Amino acid sequence: GIVRYVGETKFKTGIWVGVELDKRGAGKNNGTVMGVTYFKCPTATGLFIPISAV
Repeated sequence: GIVRYVGETKFKTGIWVGVELDKRGAGKNNGTVMGVTYFKCPTATGLFIPISAV
């Protein structure tokens, strides 16, 4: 995947990494979570993970 975002979010505390996955349908979002757009990618291709998991 490609890292598209690194930083704080409104959906959870801490630093999060937004990733655009290579496989469509493998993600959970399109870079938007709870109405806030952190990055843009196709539907079900984006995923956020805590920076500690990178």
